[in-house]
Amino acid sequence: MQERAVPHKGPLLALLGLGMFALLATGCQEEGPLQGRKASSPAPGATGTARQDPRAVLIAQYRVDVIATPYDDALAFNFKATITGGPDSTPELYCAGTTWEFGDGQGWAAIPGCVPWSPDLKLRRSYEFHHWYEQPGEYLVEFSYGPLKGSTLVRTGSESPDQ
Repeated sequence: MQERAVPHKGPLLALLGLGMFALLATGCQEEGPLQGRKASSPAPGATGTARQDPRAVLIAQYRVDVIATPYDDALAFNFKATITGGPDSTPELYCAGTTWEFGDGQGWAAIPGCVPWSPDLKLRRSYEFHHWYEQPGEYLVEFSYGPLKGSTLVRTGSESPDQ
């Protein structure tokens, strides 16, 4: 599987193939593992039990942890995102794009080139990226793999009192 890396600032329109497009936006403020989607619920006044969205149940099985490790100098970091839980192979998470947002207006996106899904294909569970900040400060770093999301807060450099 070959990935196409696309460094970007702001919204990014990516061609996924077969005439399909996706918008990968920076700075999205959506919440939860389904980017704002909610499990289905009955209409007001309806009786019976609400059915859960099967995709929501699947996605809830996963966790994404993002770890930041400084290196070289106080402005350079190695970021590692690890996906745990859930099944190793599922068509709902197959061939998903990845994005990194570094909190300083910089981001990176990868759109994988994919073969048709089969149960033998395994979910990639570890992603790494290096990033250099131009200014000391505190930054929220976010990683996403399709609907799965994780984040961490980093403090870069040493800020002196006269800054």
